[in-house]
Amino acid sequence: MAASTSTHCRWCSAVNCSNSKNKRPDLSFFRFPAEHELCKVWVINTRRADLEEKSFEHLHKNNYLCAEHFEPCCFSKTATSRARLINGAVPTIFNVPNPPPKLTPSQPPPKVRNDDDLFDVPPTSSTQQYSPPPIPDSKSTPSFHEEDRESLKRKLCAERAKNWRLKKKLKLCHENTSTRKSTPGVSEKSTSLIQVGKALSSYL
Repeated sequence: MAASTSTHCRWCSAVNCSNSKNKRPDLSFFRFPAEHELCKVWVINTRRADLEEKSFEHLHKNNYLCAEHFEPCCFSKTATSRARLINGAVPTIFNVPNPPPKLTPSQPPPKVRNDDDLFDVPPTSSTQQYSPPPIPDSKSTPSFHEEDRESLKRKLCAERAKNWRLKKKLKLCHENTSTRKSTPGVSEKSTSLIQVGKALSSYL
């Protein structure tokens, strides 16, 4: 719905609104719609009982509402030179005791942030003092060196068990060689095992 471009003077039909084209040439004025149902809604929202007695044709030809009575959502975003209402636009902004409900719900005012809100600093007062977070007990959590020592102990136990098994195997080899004549290959293998066992014994 485009703003009216007729040459005769136009004034706003809303209660407690004195806008006219002569006073506000920069302001857009809109005729009451020719569609009967939509025109009826405009009349009801103006809260003027005298307009209810007028015919729809008379309202469309002689009555206007200025752009100040429409919410931003009622205007077309493609309009460039002058304000233009979208199809089915309804006026809802009136200075009356019982105004019609708004088309878009009012948003709560934004929360005002203090400078302290920009930093996560605990409040300090005479009764409440800031205390730093507790330092973890070093005894409750093992240090790197303690974990390293535990790992070495486990490796040492494993090597001792391996050495014990080698010693037992060497003992069996000695008993076998003393009772029967062993082959050169077996003798050399036994000698190698004995040397490995002695080396491990001196290491551990």
